[in-house]
Amino acid sequence: ADGWPAWSPAGDRIAFHSYRGGNFDIWVMGADGSSPVNLTNHPGDDRYPAWSPDGDRIAFASDRDGSYDIWVMNTDGSGLVKLTDSPARDRYPIWSPDGTRLTFNTDRDGNQEIYIMPAPGPQAQVNAGGTNLVNVTNTPYIEGLASWSPDGTRLVLYSEQKKDKDVYILDLATGQWTNITNSPYSDEYCAWWP
Repeated sequence: ADGWPAWSPAGDRIAFHSYRGGNFDIWVMGADGSSPVNLTNHPGDDRYPAWSPDGDRIAFASDRDGSYDIWVMNTDGSGLVKLTDSPARDRYPIWSPDGTRLTFNTDRDGNQEIYIMPAPGPQAQVNAGGTNLVNVTNTPYIEGLASWSPDGTRLVLYSEQKKDKDVYILDLATGQWTNITNSPYSDEYCAWWP
């Protein structure tokens, strides 16, 4: 099964995860489906690829060390760096528009929350002790699948604050939540349109 497609910033390539080899790996192919290449080729599951805004790196989640953590690599699969190290499930990395931060979902505090961490620079190091990780949702509810506003000041995400999944906007400077859907149905998988 192939899934979680992500366009490269230039629009010429697509990253995706695939179960082609009996486990999930991160693949990249041309925008027309040509020349698929397995970038991770590891027995652990590698999933949820996200291109950096400059198109030079791909962040993803992997359980290759026993639990899902956030990793980053160059777009040819080289330069692999583990960014988080937690027994919790850290998944769904998303780059900020300026490439300086990453959001990810984690259950490290007992329920699904959105955290932000600095994006790796040339000397990326593991955030094993949680250094520079910020829980931006910090509620007793389940939140997930954040997407950055084009200016990087807000997140759109789903939250179960009303016992079903509704879409909210979270202002990162003020912490203000704005509920933009109010439906008895599950509203999630939201994204900003530039």
